[in-house]
Amino acid sequence: MAYGNITYNGIALEVKNLTPIKKQKTKKSVVGKTITQARILGMSAQQWELKMTCVVTTDIDATRTLLEASDDCQSHSFVDGIHDGDFFISNGSLQFEDNADDVQNILRYTMALVEE
Repeated sequence: MAYGNITYNGIALEVKNLTPIKKQKTKKSVVGKTITQARILGMSAQQWELKMTCVVTTDIDATRTLLEASDDCQSHSFVDGIHDGDFFISNGSLQFEDNADDVQNILRYTMALVEE
């Protein structure tokens, strides 16, 4: 069973597992192709980190290309009805499971999104 209508950067996500974690808000900077996060002492604001396990069953190649393009150190719109906002893909968290048994049928992947 998948969650309802969830999108990231306009890409429909078929989420199988979503773990939201509330953390202290950080100041974010882009250095090269890496997002750095610095904790600021005394800051009481919080941000969401969303860890997800997802699958793609239609338009596999196109969806993978769009997801890889969205891993660009930029924040994009995330909509799930609960944690709506601007999120970016955490450094190195977009991981595709390239399993030979799944080729052309299903693409499994994990990623973590961090709130802007």
